[in-house]
Amino acid sequence: MRRFRPRAWLRKIWHSPRLLGANYTLVDNTVVTLYTDQPEKFAGYHPVRSLSEARAGRAVRFSVIATALNESKTAQALVESLYQQTRQPDEIVLIDTGSSDNTLEVMEKLSADSPVPIRVLFEPGAGIARGRNLAIAAARNPVIVSTDFGCVLPPDWLENMLAPFEDDPRIEFVAGRVHAVDRNGAPARWLLGRTLEEIDPQSHLPTGNSMAFTRQAWARVGGYPEWLSLTGEDTYFDAEMKRATAHWGFVPEAAVQWRAPDTLASYLRKAYQWSVGDGESGINAFSYRWAALRIGAVSAGAAALLALLAAALITQSPVLIPLSFILIGLALVQVSRLLRRRRSGLSDELLLFGVYIAEVMGFVKGLLQRPAADRRRFAGLQGIFFILAGVPIDDTGGGARWAQIALELIRRQYRVVFINKYPKYETVDLRLEIRHPNLQTYQVDRFGWDLFLSQNREFLQSMPLMALVEFPHPDYEQLVTQISQAGGTVVFDLLDDWDSALGGDWYDLESERRLIAGSQALTATAPKLQQRLEGLSGRKAALLPNAVNSALFNPEKIYKRPGDLPKADWLAAYVGALWGEWFDWELLRRVAESHPKAGIVVIGDYAGQCPDPPPNLHFLGLKPQPDLPAYLAHVDTAMIPWEVSDITRATSPLKVYEYLAMHRPVVAPRLPPLDGLPGVFPSDSPEEFVAAVKDVREREYPTDAVRAFIAQNNWAARVDALLGIINRHHQL
Repeated sequence: MRRFRPRAWLRKIWHSPRLLGANYTLVDNTVVTLYTDQPEKFAGYHPVRSLSEARAGRAVRFSVIATALNESKTAQALVESLYQQTRQPDEIVLIDTGSSDNTLEVMEKLSADSPVPIRVLFEPGAGIARGRNLAIAAARNPVIVSTDFGCVLPPDWLENMLAPFEDDPRIEFVAGRVHAVDRNGAPARWLLGRTLEEIDPQSHLPTGNSMAFTRQAWARVGGYPEWLSLTGEDTYFDAEMKRATAHWGFVPEAAVQWRAPDTLASYLRKAYQWSVGDGESGINAFSYRWAALRIGAVSAGAAALLALLAAALITQSPVLIPLSFILIGLALVQVSRLLRRRRSGLSDELLLFGVYIAEVMGFVKGLLQRPAADRRRFAGLQGIFFILAGVPIDDTGGGARWAQIALELIRRQYRVVFINKYPKYETVDLRLEIRHPNLQTYQVDRFGWDLFLSQNREFLQSMPLMALVEFPHPDYEQLVTQISQAGGTVVFDLLDDWDSALGGDWYDLESERRLIAGSQALTATAPKLQQRLEGLSGRKAALLPNAVNSALFNPEKIYKRPGDLPKADWLAAYVGALWGEWFDWELLRRVAESHPKAGIVVIGDYAGQCPDPPPNLHFLGLKPQPDLPAYLAHVDTAMIPWEVSDITRATSPLKVYEYLAMHRPVVAPRLPPLDGLPGVFPSDSPEEFVAAVKDVREREYPTDAVRAFIAQNNWAARVDALLGIINRHHQL
């Protein structure tokens, strides 16, 4: 029987998606370049470019968009501030979403008298997200600059926002800033914002009134989320842009002034409304849990102290009276320490506590509205895709084939239903979360097809249903049949030779045959597996090898050296699984012993499989996949210390693609799936392997060939091929 561990149990409850809703996990695939003439305010940050020099770059054409609802009093001020810009817009697109005042008439008059082309749209009942999407769709230029009514734009705002696009053609998104001011233009006292020095350019998410992006990037993420009822659309849009784009610019000098609410009550209402959208989408759910915990702890502590004091005064107890005053004194001391540490006043802390309450209340309202938001969101998706896997999506650091395919499908606006047979068996808890509103995860014995069918009948009738069988377990047979009977297309994906030690005690050949027979299309990761699958089925199977998340494994990004990398003359690394009869522990030991001045680094779930390792052989443990690029960026050689066997001859090593994406030379045994891969140096013997681990550092690296290879062998290309296979089946 497993021993009960309270801390692990509490951690599991705390991270449960059922506690204040499923969290959206922000995936940051961007390199954010800081464009500023004040680099000293961001000491140590890089990359950084001079804003003044960037302004002298190529000229880009752009449109400014803004949505309006009852903005007759602010419309003229916004448009006039656009006229006064040092860089004039090529076009302004304004949309009225159904104002009850004369906003539309004001905007039409401004359009008629404007020296800049202004297009005015009218869409009654459109929300903020819908309004922004309509304006962008109507815009004629490749770059979109977004702002809002009620803002004051400094004269150089557009010039600053456009500078990154003009400096670097790879830039797809530019983040500006917002100054909250009161009616007199002074900093709003209700808003306790971060100072300029406290902003991290890499993690900064701009609001919708100070951002710019390319039309292509907007289309790639599916536009703004129209399924949200009102607010939160800019935060969700930013987060999806972080996932789908590679190059951002942050311009701290591009700051608009936004008129904040005049009273505390109106500001708290705003905080409440902003949080509703987060509740509907799951954005920042973890921070709302902490806010709720703070509220509960402070409330419970204050209530307990008051109750103790009341009891003491009522009973006139000689023990309770001094005890209550001592505890109140200690509480006041703690509050004083908190204020000194945060350099804030009591009024600021009380305001912050009030904001926490308003935000949590808004988030909870969003949670209650999430079922309705989900129905709207599902209606706009490309399809429903089941992935039938062996272990959870966040197993092995989240880097498995099935997880990468799932994430790419989510990026393309598919709803992914990820089902696994077994739990994680890792020896360490990485506390890794992969959460997205378009992702649902289940263990197979907790998934009910009839319930899913009843909850999604209307969507199943209007959008394609697909499934990818990645793990041929007998428990998936019934589900594959049900998906097929519902009109779905099932793809059987053979990624390993399961009729081997890999199949353990669960594998059944006849069950695999039935799963293959119940699938409409067949794919395999290696030529040998392709041949096996065609032999079992009597049908053609497509070759679909492993690939790389090239957005994550980006050699252009600057990575901080991980603190646990050993210091040595040079480093060689293996990243991957440390179990299985094919892993050559003796070869790994020989590499370390033959190169004593090198640091031999192993990243994976190590549990003492190599007794008494040489002193330069370092086991760093399992790492989340997002951490791996930093390690690979700081090693000299990558390696695959495997034995050549029937299993490895039929394996497409996923880590090889990640090694290559980071431009590391790869030393591997001569395996058919690796034949001809640029940057891979095959060895025909252990002696040749050991020597090559050091020698490849001096060989010419085929950088151009590797770049071309990665461009064709990333998960976006693989999902293109997978969807193409499914479409061809539909055309038969």
